[in-house]
Amino acid sequence: MFNKHRKFVILLLLIAIAGGFVALSWVLINHKKSTDWHKEVGEGVLTLGMSVIIGGLVKFFVDSYQEEGRKYTRRKEFRRDLLTRLRGTFDAVDASRLLIKAHRSAKTYGERVRENILPSITTLYDIKRSLVDSQNSVDHHMLAKLRVSLHYMIAYLTALGNEYEEQYRDISNSQFFQEAVQQKQKELFIGRLSTSEQGLQLRPDTPIPPAPDFAWKKLVQLPYLHDFLSEDRDSRYYLIFVDHYEHCKRLLKQEAADAVLKLPEQFDPAYLSMLAEMDASRDAGVKPGGANLVNRIIGDQLNISSLK
Repeated sequence: MFNKHRKFVILLLLIAIAGGFVALSWVLINHKKSTDWHKEVGEGVLTLGMSVIIGGLVKFFVDSYQEEGRKYTRRKEFRRDLLTRLRGTFDAVDASRLLIKAHRSAKTYGERVRENILPSITTLYDIKRSLVDSQNSVDHHMLAKLRVSLHYMIAYLTALGNEYEEQYRDISNSQFFQEAVQQKQKELFIGRLSTSEQGLQLRPDTPIPPAPDFAWKKLVQLPYLHDFLSEDRDSRYYLIFVDHYEHCKRLLKQEAADAVLKLPEQFDPAYLSMLAEMDASRDAGVKPGGANLVNRIIGDQLNISSLK
């Protein structure tokens, strides 16, 4: 903005100087006592003045066009970077669902939360801060909706993380005893096998005892994890996390600021006003009181009663 203003001032100065040249040339050409030499000088000054005006205008518009092109490129690269980080976050979270369901163990649950879910919260906060610090890269109205949807995604993962913090010790203890039972089962099973010169032999019709799963049964009773693993399209995972992820993607891909995009089903417009109030307080140097937007969403739309 400063460079554009400075260029405009310089252009005005050039036009003023050129205008002086034009005025001088008019005096030289039209003065009663003007000689042929005066007229020739006047015509030269007029040509110089017009060249300055035309050249200045051309340079101003060329520079402005190039600057707009650079701004567009920067905005496009900024959005592409955010999209890449956003996709990486979603992929990490969704892969966690598949691994937890496939392994059915507290060990995998703990690993995926620590290595995927909690780092994804940090990444989403980083994306949100990048948006606040680079507001000129996204249209103002789009930016507000984008930030609210990011808060929804953060709220869902935060609820999962809070549940992990509160329940994992008990779940881990169950997993410890489940593994001890499994080890004892293995010893008893091997003790019943027949032996031969080739070592232990397992008959094709020998029944293999099922693996104990009381830790898994305890895991799937956790309300937020149960919702996270659900394939129900009406689960909070789809309505709060996936739908808002898709909404963020559409906003970042959108070029026209005035294009109308359908909001996610679970999008409360009141959060836009709340976000604006928080921004105003921050800009005024006042620490906002009350719950932040993430905790507000958890309380409003991610309470236990809302989970199936």
